[in-house]
Amino acid sequence: MRIVITGSEGFVGSKLKKRLKDRDLFFIDKASPESKGINLNNSEALEKYFNSIDEFCLIHCAATRTDFGLKYHDYHLNNVTATESLLKVISKKKVLKIILLSSVASIEGKEIHNKNIRTNNSDDHYRKTKYLQEVLVEEWSFRNNIPFIILAPSAIYDTNLRNDTNIGKLIIYSNYLPFIPKINVKKSLTNLSDFINFISYLLDSKHTNRKFLCIDRPVKTVSQIIKKFKKTRNKVIFIPFFKELLFLFSLFSSIFSFGGKIDTKLNLQRYKKLFKDTSYSNQKTYEETTYHEFLNRKNK
Repeated sequence: MRIVITGSEGFVGSKLKKRLKDRDLFFIDKASPESKGINLNNSEALEKYFNSIDEFCLIHCAATRTDFGLKYHDYHLNNVTATESLLKVISKKKVLKIILLSSVASIEGKEIHNKNIRTNNSDDHYRKTKYLQEVLVEEWSFRNNIPFIILAPSAIYDTNLRNDTNIGKLIIYSNYLPFIPKINVKKSLTNLSDFINFISYLLDSKHTNRKFLCIDRPVKTVSQIIKKFKKTRNKVIFIPFFKELLFLFSLFSSIFSFGGKIDTKLNLQRYKKLFKDTSYSNQKTYEETTYHEFLNRKNK
C-alpha cells in the first residue's frame, strides 16, 4: 500500500517518515526534496505530483501552528484552503483511507465565530482553522465514501518538551531558579513515540470513520510537568500571589509589544493559556478508549 504524507518535514511528519521507512512512501512538504517543495495551494503542481500515484492512503499532517506573528488569513490559507486544494486533486484518485492529524484545539474552534476572531490572537486562529479543516475532511470523506480517521493530540512532546510551548518556556526559565513554582492547573500532553505508533497501527486497522483523542493519562499539573522534564531536581514550592504577579508581568509585556508586533515571550494570551485547564475529561467530540487500549497492549 502506497502512503502519502503531507507535512513530512514537520515535527510529527519527520518522525513518521522514519517509523514507516519500510513502506512505499511519498512525501509532500514545502521543505521536502522528494516533492521539490510543493505547496499544497499549488493545484497544478499537486496534480502533476499525483500523476503517477493512483491508489494510496493519505496521512495529512501539514498545518500551520504558532502562537505569534500570523494573521487569521495566514492560518486559513495554510490549514483550510490548502486542505481544500489537496482534497480536490485527490478526488480523482483511489484513496484507501485518509488520516488527519488534527488537534484538541479544534474542540474550542467549533465555538469561535468569524466575527469574534481577534486580529492578534493566533491561538484562536489555530483553533478555528483546525476545526474547519476537520469539517472539510469529514464532509469530503462521507461525500466520496472514503474511510477517514481524525486524530486529536494535545501538546506533542518527544524526550523533551518543545521550546515553542508555554510550559517548555517555563522549564527553560525554571532552570535558572532554585525552585519550581506550584501551579496546579492541569495541562494535557501527547507522547510523540506513542502517537506515531498509533498512526502506524491505524494504517492497517479496521478502524474507520472515527475521531480519537490522543493524550497521556493521567493528566499532570503544570508543576508536575516541569518537575518531570526539568534538568535540575528542585522542590516545588507555593509562592503567594504568583498567578497575580505573572498576570501583571504579562500585562506590562503586552503593553510594550507595540500592539503585538514584538514577541515579549509572556503576553496576556500566553498567560491565559497557561492557567487554563486542558485535561479534557468531559469532552464528547472524540473517543479515547481505543488509543489507551492500544498503548496498554503495546506496553505489556
